[in-house]
Amino acid sequence: MCLQAYVHQDVPFEKLVEEIRPGRGTNLAPFFQVKFLLQNLPASGSQVLDDINVSVMKPEAISSKLDVILQITPAESGLHGLITYNTDLFDASTMIRLAEHFKVLVLSILNNPDAHISTLEMFTLAEREQQEQAQKQRAQSARNKFKGAKPKAISAKID
Repeated sequence: MCLQAYVHQDVPFEKLVEEIRPGRGTNLAPFFQVKFLLQNLPASGSQVLDDINVSVMKPEAISSKLDVILQITPAESGLHGLITYNTDLFDASTMIRLAEHFKVLVLSILNNPDAHISTLEMFTLAEREQQEQAQKQRAQSARNKFKGAKPKAISAKID
């Protein structure tokens, strides 16, 4: 699919949107509302590429044009992440949970690089324990409901 996109890379984006006509509001990006960026340039310092000096500049004000942008940048101490999000849709606690889930997922991938994606962990230990407890409570509630059911007489006539 990527190779097919390269074949048509000269098509202007506006023309693509016009032809595809995705259903959307005027305040939304035409094809996606979430972006993941893995930067190749370290967050600090600069690099020289063929006599061109490239350095990272931090924006003065950060605002998200999309619902969520997760940007990962390599640093000497590991990977650094920046989440920019639409505060009309999400609060800080939701983004903190998202960051924790991403961290657990990355660690799960690093610890099990050959694992099938469906077996990778994403939830924290506390969340998994909370889910197990809730599942046990639902099962117990269902058992109690079944135990409390009184048998009813059923009559059937067979012709």
